[in-house]
Amino acid sequence: MSKIGVIEGDVGQLGLGIGEKDRQTLIDEVEVIFHGAATLRFNEPLREAVYINVRGTREMMLLARVCTKLKAMVHISTAYR
Repeated sequence: MSKIGVIEGDVGQLGLGIGEKDRQTLIDEVEVIFHGAATLRFNEPLREAVYINVRGTREMMLLARVCTKLKAMVHISTAYR
């Protein structure tokens, strides 16, 4: 548990809504990223759903690319029938 920390952000925002100090901490220290943030609301305005589900995933991947100790990036997605 000592290796797990919380950094607040907003996956719907550019840069994931993460401040520079926290972003640098992630870049310097993170070894594994689990990305499962998404909106599952079917009545979400399309623009907001795209910002969260599509752009948010892209922003997470951009962050992962610069993490110097990253060993794994796990993306958890959902699907409906």
